[in-house]
Amino acid sequence: FTLKSTYDDDLLHAPYKNNPTSFAYIHPDATKQWYPVGQADLRANGPNPWFTDIYGGNFNFQVLKFINIAVLSQGAYGTPDDNQIVFRLPDAILLRAEALADLGRNDDAITMLNLVRARAQAPLYHDGETQGYNLSDAIFLERCKELIGEGYYFYDLVRTKRILDSKFCKHPISAEAFAEGAWTWPISPNALVNNTGMTLNTYWQ
Repeated sequence: FTLKSTYDDDLLHAPYKNNPTSFAYIHPDATKQWYPVGQADLRANGPNPWFTDIYGGNFNFQVLKFINIAVLSQGAYGTPDDNQIVFRLPDAILLRAEALADLGRNDDAITMLNLVRARAQAPLYHDGETQGYNLSDAIFLERCKELIGEGYYFYDLVRTKRILDSKFCKHPISAEAFAEGAWTWPISPNALVNNTGMTLNTYWQ
């Protein structure tokens, strides 16, 4: 992996890196949806939170979830060079919760969802919970919270079609654009030179 391939490289600043501010931040509309203000959650406001300035909407924001402990212990600045996260158990647990909910096995799905919530000391989900989110939504949002920075968010938006919904995606696409492949990378027509059997993404033509 290159140094810039790690998510946290753009979302850390001094004293963890040389730059005075982060190069990016997560919009507070998202962080407030994922971690409601004032709601208990070790990930957002515990003794060792994953973030700084979580609702600020500026470049003071950091994701501390992946801080390189070796660099910190040496008392030196450094670009994060930890191993890439490929799979974690909460991913499998929440995928199982999603599948169970799709099968109508809500009680089992809630049990799985609450395994992750309990670990974060966040409020447990109860069947029929309101607040504008059904069980399927709650599982999706838990994936946003727990797996932040691990490369799932965009693909979860696509897989669940929530990329069409402004409630979950700040810049949604239309159903027509989705069907035409707007969620994919464009493929250059030059690729047809070596592969005449390839079909280009309709949206990008």
